Parts: sequence; C-alpha cells; structure tokens
Amino acid sequence: MADDAHTQFLDGLRVTAEHLQHLQDSLRQSVLDLRRTVGLGRIGWGLKVSVVDTNLQISAGIAFAPSGVRLALDGPATVPVPTVAGPARVVLRGTNQDKEALRIGPLGTLFLLTTAVSAEADDGSDVGPDALVIAQVQPGAPPTVTQGEELFVAFGHHRHTGQFVQDGSGGWHYDGTPLDLTAGPPGELGPAGATGAPGPAGPEGPAGATGGPGPSGDPGPAGPAGPVGPAGAAGADGAAGPAGPAGPAGPAGAEGAAGPPGVPGAEGLPGPTGAEGPAGPVGPVGAEGPPGPGLDLNWPFIQHVSWIHGSTVKLGSIAGATQNQIEFQLQTSARLNPALQELTPQVVQVWFEPIRSNLNVPAGEPVPILTLHGKLTLNSNLDTLVWTGSDQASARALELGGRLLIRVHCWNLTDANNRMFSSAPAALLAASAQPPAMMHLPGGVLESWIFVEPG
Repeated sequence: MADDAHTQFLDGLRVTAEHLQHLQDSLRQSVLDLRRTVGLGRIGWGLKVSVVDTNLQISAGIAFAPSGVRLALDGPATVPVPTVAGPARVVLRGTNQDKEALRIGPLGTLFLLTTAVSAEADDGSDVGPDALVIAQVQPGAPPTVTQGEELFVAFGHHRHTGQFVQDGSGGWHYDGTPLDLTAGPPGELGPAGATGAPGPAGPEGPAGATGGPGPSGDPGPAGPAGPVGPAGAAGADGAAGPAGPAGPAGPAGAEGAAGPPGVPGAEGLPGPTGAEGPAGPVGPVGAEGPPGPGLDLNWPFIQHVSWIHGSTVKLGSIAGATQNQIEFQLQTSARLNPALQELTPQVVQVWFEPIRSNLNVPAGEPVPILTLHGKLTLNSNLDTLVWTGSDQASARALELGGRLLIRVHCWNLTDANNRMFSSAPAALLAASAQPPAMMHLPGGVLESWIFVEPG
C-alpha cells in the first residue's frame, strides 16, 4: 500500500541535513495542499478594513497569497489614508528575514516570514505572488472602503446571509454568499408511469373456526392379514428307536513331525580375480550444440553532459545558470522508458563541498556538505534529463567556491525496452585525448564534479 513521502527514523541513524530538509519539505507541501483546497488569494478570517478619522484600521486575521505563503496580522493595524487624487488599495506583503545569530558563515539557517500592511495608490499594477490586495479605497469625505465578497472564505458553520459575524475571540468571519431561495412556478403534471410488477405474496392468514361433524362415510376396504402368532409349547419326548448300522472307517491319521536339520558343510575359499580386459575403441564425435547467449555489452548509458568533468568554472558560466539558480542536462544513448515521464524518479543528487578557508569553521572540525535541492524533468523526445535547482539559498552558497558533485543513479533508469542504464563514464571521458576502452555494464552510479571559483 502506498504512503505519503516521509522520513523513517531508526535507532543509531545519523540524521543529516537532507533528512531534516525532507521532513520540512513534506510538512510544507501538506500545508500548501490544505491552503490550496481552502483557496489561494483569499482571506481566511478577519482583515476587515474600516475608516477611523483619517486612518484605515485593519482587524487581525489571516489570508493566503497567490504563491501560498501565509499573510497574518496577530492584532489590529492602522495605516493613514493615502493622500492621492485617485483610488487607493490596501495591500498585505510577505517578506523573509533570517536569524543572524544562527548563521553558518554567510549562510542563513532559520528564516522568518513577516507581513507588512500598506495603503497605496491603485495604479492597477500586479502586486506580485507574495502579496494580496484586501480592499479598495475611493476618495471622499469620508473615504469609502470596499471589500469584494469573492475575497473571503466562508467559515465552517455558516448560513449564507452575506454578512460578517464575530466569534467569541472577536475575530471576523464571512457567513457565505446569500442564496436565492425563491420558489419557482410548479411544473406540468408528468405522464402516468408504466404499471409496476406484481408485489410479493402476503403472509398466510389465521385459521378459520372449526366446522361441524360431516356425514358418515362408506365402509373402507378390508385391511391386510395380521402377523403369524408365536409357536406353541414343545410336546413330551417319544420312546427310543432301535440301534443304527455301523459307520464307515475314519480317515488316516496326520503325518509325524520332521526331524532336526543337519549341520551345514564348511564354505569353500574364493577364487583369484581375473585380469582387466583391453579398452574398447573411441566412439564417434557428437553433433555441435547451439551457441550460448554470450555477454551483452551494448547497454544504454549517459553519452553527453552539459559540463566538463573536473573543470574549474565561474558560477555564472555553468551552462543553463541564471541568477541564484543552476541547471544541468544529461543526454542518453537511447530513448528512456515512457513510464518515467509520469514517475520522473529523482535520480540526480547535487552536493557542494565549500572551501574551508571561506567558512567560519575552526581548523580540525569537519566542513559541512550542502545538499542542493532541485527537480528532474524529461524532454519530449525522452532522450534528455534536465535537473533544475530550486534551493536559492544553497545556490548562493556556491559563491564561496568549492567542489560541486553531480551523482546519477543509473540503476533506476530504463530505456524503451526496459533495459537498465549503465554508469560507464563515457560522457565524462569523451573529451580526453585517448579515452580508455570500457564496457557498458548495467547499473551503478555515475559520479562527476566541477570546481566553482569563489566570488
């Protein structure tokens, strides 16, 4: 039975940053799924905007930005009405900052999300995926505030009155869009239905009253004869008759018992062993058998990569690199199994070993290895794997300089004939002056690296 992605902790397990990152990513994905179910770009509760003198007052509450981040005000907030000629808008924006005391060198490790509220001129521009417009303000004396009902999510128990109600803690909730419950005119009488099948038989009724005696019937036929009675008592013994004639002679008596067996004679001595006979002639050679299956060396493999193995590069010169993001491409010698288009197994690992001298790590202590998180996709021809980094904080760490390792788990890839890929490093040694001969055997892990210069 399938289960959601999770981490299994065992006694004695060395918990790494990748374990904890996976645990956090799984939780964040589950929370984002719930927020998408409720609705992104919507107000969950509170955030009711009203005009008080020359200020706009926003009640406590939460909303979810289009990107899914949580925009929250733990208490009421007040901002001045903007002094602009035209309409204005009230915007919530989410921003990140890290705890400086918990940094490792220049790398942040604990990030906070704060929500800023502002009132600004409404020029119709996009406020971005991490922000949400929660109200429009029209100029006047006093200004007019509008909040469309489509912004609000109806709370659990609601009556569709279109009103805002407060809970026991003072938080505002939307009671749902009003429903049109006006009864329509009665419809025309439909035609009579077909006659139904007969129903099952009812239960048996109670017994009626006992009737009177009927008239006597005719005599019946004679019955069968009765059984024979018991035998009578034996009569008295009669007088003895005369003696009969003598009987014939009896048979001969049985044969007497046999005497005891005689003593056996002594066993004779064995004769001498005969000499071995000459070898027979050699038989004819049999027919040649069919050839065996042999050793197949033509397994699919990674035949080209978008980097030069062991080279030293600047971060911006990595093929496919953009600001705070990197990309690697791997071309295969055969088309991949179409089933991988849906499974997209994450077979590529990217690690980074920073230079010790650029980290605030005392001598003699181990240098941390960073795991770069990314997503693996397949092109439409099913002959190229594309790994795109999604961890911007770790990507910025590459500016420290160090070794970047790319590992491909070839045993988890198959081609269109369901043949396992080989980890032979043909793509890494293709640029060599005299690449060594190699066999493309199935399975294994293809491992490569490049050196990133600092700065």
